[in-house]
Amino acid sequence: MKVMSFNTQHCLNYREQEIDFQIMADAILSCGADVIGLNEVRDKGPDTAEYDKQVEYLSDLTGIPYRYFGKAIDTDGGPYGNAFLSKIPYSFWKYSHASSESKSIQVKSIVGSTWSQSPTNDSAILYP
Repeated sequence: MKVMSFNTQHCLNYREQEIDFQIMADAILSCGADVIGLNEVRDKGPDTAEYDKQVEYLSDLTGIPYRYFGKAIDTDGGPYGNAFLSKIPYSFWKYSHASSESKSIQVKSIVGSTWSQSPTNDSAILYP
């Protein structure tokens, strides 16, 4: 199993200074990872399409079906936090929010091939 950690910086392409999901998806695919931890991603925000469910867009573009977003903080653009993409089905998630307002920690275990349990912390969002 190949594992990758990737700080997407909310999918900003710094050369073009715009949100670019395709370049992020291409980077993920080029590594050939089975499990990807994503840092600094956004979820659905108020009327800002570029910050609308970034994890879902990356999942669709890469073809990696299993995804999860854990909110660390709320910003003007909407929820901001860390995420997880996996080619491998999983059955257990544990989400822990760190004491620092700007950080979140997500601990995941891939223990089987059944989607069976959602997080118990209400600040986490699970995408089946």
